[in-house]
Amino acid sequence: MKLLPYSLYVRLVLLGALGTLVSVFALGGHIAYKQGKQATLLALQQSNTISKAVANALAPDLLTKNYAGIERTISQASSNEDITKLQVINLNGNIIVESTFARQTPKLKHGGTIDLSAHDSAEFTIKGDYIEAWVPIVAGNTIGWVYSELSLEKILD
Repeated sequence: MKLLPYSLYVRLVLLGALGTLVSVFALGGHIAYKQGKQATLLALQQSNTISKAVANALAPDLLTKNYAGIERTISQASSNEDITKLQVINLNGNIIVESTFARQTPKLKHGGTIDLSAHDSAEFTIKGDYIEAWVPIVAGNTIGWVYSELSLEKILD
């Protein structure tokens, strides 16, 4: 049994079709890779912008120990459904307020501790399916930290 047709013309057409098919799949894969990389970069920039804006908004409230204002700011920032976790931490490592976003509802809780020894400046790291951000809250000097996790779930799907 022969796999290839006898005609040279048919063989050339099949070879051309196969080349076109390989080119289309290679181009599609390349475009998907580039778009995924671009989307991840945009998510990293979004995480940077949101975390720094929250840190700037919290500085006066943390300085004056206006905990109601801190909670209000965190509640508003948590309305972004891409943010899965947002914490305000003082210099001693005490969590002042934490917001977690689960099942379309942000949940606030207070208390807890965290080790801050590894952080001395703003950091943004991609960890699996989320971006981890550490941003100092500055009012002259560093007075606390904002920790956030931004989900990459939409990009990874």
